Amino acid sequence: AVVKLPDLTGLPPAEAEKRLSELGLVLARRVEVPGLRPGVIVSQEPGPGAELAAGAGVVLGQGVPRGVA
Repeated sequence: AVVKLPDLTGLPPAEAEKRLSELGLVLARRVEVPGLRPGVIVSQEPGPGAELAAGAGVVLGQGVPRGVA
């Protein structure tokens, strides 16, 4: 099955991962992005609207306070 990836930015990481799981997708990797909105997802690869096969991996960028990462 092919699913359309929603926009996960702005969500807390746990919620973003839950949505991926509900769609049959997996978190490939989570990267830390310093200085941008700590504590929420600030980027995703592939981007919103991408059509992915079930089981495909998604990379999420999570904001962290600058100077901590």
